[in-house]
Amino acid sequence: MCAWVRGLKKFPEKKLFLLFFLFLCLSCSGAGLSFAPERKLESVNREDAYYHFALSALYLERGDLPQALESLEEAERIDPKSSEINYRLALVYMVLNMRDEAVAKFTRSIVLDPSNSPAYRDLARIYLASPDEAMKERGKKFLLKAAEIDPGDKETYLLLCATELYSGNLEGAKRYAEKSLSISPADVTGHFYLGSIASRRDDLDAAVKHYKRALEIQRTYYPAFAGLVETLEKAKRIEEAIEQYESAIRKFAPYRDVFISYGNMLYRQRRFDDAIKQYRNAEAADPENPEISFRIGLLYLESGGYEEAIAELEQVRGRLPAHFGAKYYSALAHTKLGRYSQSRKLLDSIPQSSDFHVDAVIHGAYIHELEGSAQKAIDILRELHEKNPYNPKAVNSLGEIYGRQGRQEDSISLYGGYLEKHPDDESVLYSLGVSYYYGDRIPEALSVMEDIISRNPQNFDAMNLIGYTHAERGERLDYAEELISKALELAPGRAYIIDSMGWVYYQKGDFKRALEYLLRASEIPPPDAAILEHVGDVYEKLGRRELAGENYAKALELLDSKKLVTAEDRKIRARLQKKLKGFRRDEA
Repeated sequence: MCAWVRGLKKFPEKKLFLLFFLFLCLSCSGAGLSFAPERKLESVNREDAYYHFALSALYLERGDLPQALESLEEAERIDPKSSEINYRLALVYMVLNMRDEAVAKFTRSIVLDPSNSPAYRDLARIYLASPDEAMKERGKKFLLKAAEIDPGDKETYLLLCATELYSGNLEGAKRYAEKSLSISPADVTGHFYLGSIASRRDDLDAAVKHYKRALEIQRTYYPAFAGLVETLEKAKRIEEAIEQYESAIRKFAPYRDVFISYGNMLYRQRRFDDAIKQYRNAEAADPENPEISFRIGLLYLESGGYEEAIAELEQVRGRLPAHFGAKYYSALAHTKLGRYSQSRKLLDSIPQSSDFHVDAVIHGAYIHELEGSAQKAIDILRELHEKNPYNPKAVNSLGEIYGRQGRQEDSISLYGGYLEKHPDDESVLYSLGVSYYYGDRIPEALSVMEDIISRNPQNFDAMNLIGYTHAERGERLDYAEELISKALELAPGRAYIIDSMGWVYYQKGDFKRALEYLLRASEIPPPDAAILEHVGDVYEKLGRRELAGENYAKALELLDSKKLVTAEDRKIRARLQKKLKGFRRDEA
């Protein structure tokens, strides 16, 4: 038996317990709280208070928060003037989400000892978590006070960094992160924050450097990994991002979130099969989570695997019969396969209380339109709009069917009336711009889309429509290329945006580059007649008339196979028939 253990036998029970506590404070933590004292407890002659204070540490080590709280409250009852006991009690209240009690005890701790910098710092955490900006500002003041009292506390500077980052003050955030690293150069969080700041500034190389440094310090620090792969994707360094994901799978596996994040990135690249594979891995890591199967079903649906989508979504419904999202998307897949009665049955089972009820009514109307009953579909959507006059989905769906029927002025009138009362609704504003475009009111269409991107610089659809419109008219081609490039950065795998870029190069006379983009667009499912027509146009310019004719014929065949032919489809068909007629005349 070692000497210090033998020596303990000489102490009374409580004193022995307290000595054991001193050892414990140096070596353990519980429930997310460090119980190593940052300062000595006040010197008082209340041994029972110390006993209960120490006992609480053992309960925390065992994860027994209620007992830890009871012990600390007893310690505070015996010695109410102990700043340290009040501070530790406040920490437990924080863990238990007892916000008001925590604030009271932190405040009491500060009153008893105005130099208690951890109390200022942790009280600030509560105020910073508030949605109230005034409370956040108060929290920042407490952090500054903590830093004034203890300028060597890196945690205070990290919290100040996070506060400035939240408010958008990147320079202030950088200053505090660097201050934290000057205290602890190997601090993983400091490097993570510098990576986040650099990414926000679009200094992507610096962001990658800091994220990688954080991972060198702590190879399993997930926030740095997530920031790194996001930055690599943003920098279009997709293969590097894939390498990081593959490495992370070895480090974190079986960690569901890595697989889901990997799948999300592959989905954004429109690599559907690869994305599904990663979601399958996530499913294996978390087999009790039906939302992963739901996501796989949606991927199959978007990529044209309708039978697979139905099978996947039926599994979700089998486990969660009230999963109305699974019912709704199953109905969409049945519609794609022409199984209208099965689709209707699913749609009719979605109750009005569900978030998917409006979508179900809209899709039910669409089925009537597919069956040739456009007026019935319009009547259903009018009734839906009357019942839900402030629902943008109801407005957009009615406006869209007007557009498909060539009634653009009715769409424009509908959208305009809604926007008079809801001028900031971006989705309806976009629909108005589209109606102006298809109604040949091009200046108004461009004005609306420019307005949208001035409000939301991330709206890639508005950017694309402006760029494509200019390309179609053969004007402002450099500006069109600039906008479509930005749209592709935001949505890299969208066939219609890739097609727009191809059409810019077509209008610039760079037919080889145009063909590269247009062929890429044509390979992304589902097939699109307008894209195939563009491919044919480029082949004709390159003198490859046989391939041009093949693509025109494919486009026409695709239109002929459609169950619902829109006014725009009829325009495309007329152009294709004219082009193919010219080919046949030349051959004759």
